[in-house]
Amino acid sequence: MWTMPVVWLNFLLLSVFQQFLTAHGEPLMVTRSAEANGYVNAVYFTNWGVSGRNYEPKDLPVSSITHLLYAFVGARADGTVYSIDPEADIQKNLGGDRRSCR
Repeated sequence: MWTMPVVWLNFLLLSVFQQFLTAHGEPLMVTRSAEANGYVNAVYFTNWGVSGRNYEPKDLPVSSITHLLYAFVGARADGTVYSIDPEADIQKNLGGDRRSCR
């Protein structure tokens, strides 16, 4: 059973990743070929990879990814979530960024 903090956490993760997908101007187009075979190709993308390894969302092979698991956020005792690495999540300029989130 999903609890409300988990639902909000998933919403936050999807919102943050949406910012990454549109950070370079035009949204990236994903083909349906990856999921046409009925399989899931899930990719785990960490926020520390952006700063620690210089691996950015634009480097993801989006044409073959069906699901993205983004990490990490912190969760407070009251169920609210927050960025544990604001530099990687929202402050680092990825080139072509539209500073729509802060």
